[in-house]
Amino acid sequence: MPEQLILVDGATFFYSAPNGDISENKPEGFFYEDVRHLSRWTLTVDGKPLAPLTSRVVDYFSARIVGARQDEHEPTLSVTRDRFVTEGVHEDLVVTNHADEEQRVRVELAFAADFADVMEAQKHGTFRRGRYSAEAGTRAVTLTQNREGYRRGTVIRFRRAGRLRRDRVVFDLHLGPGESWQTCIDVIPMVDGSRRQPLLACGSFGKHAPKMPIDLDTWLATAPELVADWDPARHIYRQSLLDLAALRIRPREEHLRWAMPAGGLPWFMTVFGRDSIIAAYETLPFQHELTQATLQALAELQATEWD
Repeated sequence: MPEQLILVDGATFFYSAPNGDISENKPEGFFYEDVRHLSRWTLTVDGKPLAPLTSRVVDYFSARIVGARQDEHEPTLSVTRDRFVTEGVHEDLVVTNHADEEQRVRVELAFAADFADVMEAQKHGTFRRGRYSAEAGTRAVTLTQNREGYRRGTVIRFRRAGRLRRDRVVFDLHLGPGESWQTCIDVIPMVDGSRRQPLLACGSFGKHAPKMPIDLDTWLATAPELVADWDPARHIYRQSLLDLAALRIRPREEHLRWAMPAGGLPWFMTVFGRDSIIAAYETLPFQHELTQATLQALAELQATEWD
């Protein structure tokens, strides 16, 4: 099982522990365009953290986590967290009673956002500067920060109503034998008042975010085919193509048709001129669109006129 779980989608990434939690005072979090929009995201069941039974990345932007209450040697309850990171975050939560009798279960999700930039998050853990506010409604809470005239926010929206406060939500469940309970949660970053909604919803494994000009299946199908007797070489080649796909970002210039490679994941999912040019040049035989997008983006960002 990996030591951390990292999901990436363009300039968005979600960096958590294998059980899906984000702990404060660590360089973890949900980051959107270089700012951390979740600095805490911890799930407990009857006051106990989730012990992961399995935790794996499905696509570079999605993952499935299955766990049980910590220190339970013969688990009678399982929790599944399906996570999709596309602009915002969509998370499906399923709690299942595997016992032969009814169980009363308390599920609590605690959350916070410090809106640190990526460098502050790596150096300081939880970082607070500026003015913060939190407003809780019936099924949504809005966390905001105003810092030197720059405003960021995070909206956390729940499909089911629970006991919602400004820093956590609690669901009190009554599950019969073999019964499951489920809900879904959206995490929506706000930049200067504009909400960036998740592009995928419930049960979206195998689907692809529409913002990329080439979906993952087409990306793999149009790459040159590697024929090799040594099976690990084929796996290495395929994984390299997947890693390269995960590195794609799409600057918001409307005329830019293709996606370009970022500086590096997860901490540098932004435009780096040298890194992007080198990566694009080295991948010319495989996906030439990266070079086209890189040149267009750098011209847009650095040039003063078209010639």
